[in-house]
Amino acid sequence: MKSSRHVLQKTATVVAVLSFLASAACAWFLYWKVGELGIDHPINASLIAGIFFFLFVGGLLLFIGGVDLPSFSVHDD
Repeated sequence: MKSSRHVLQKTATVVAVLSFLASAACAWFLYWKVGELGIDHPINASLIAGIFFFLFVGGLLLFIGGVDLPSFSVHDD
């Protein structure tokens, strides 16, 4: 069986990198907003949830993009 990375796996890898960048952006905004609004503001809770979401989605998509899936197409020999 021939195995190669499919276009969707390559797309998942790119989206994973973008997700990690979005997580870093949420962390930067959190750092910026904590100094401005204080720690008890609801915006900070949403930014922490965004960091959590983007980190785990990025990890999952990175795993999906790196898996070596075999080709299950049927060929007549």
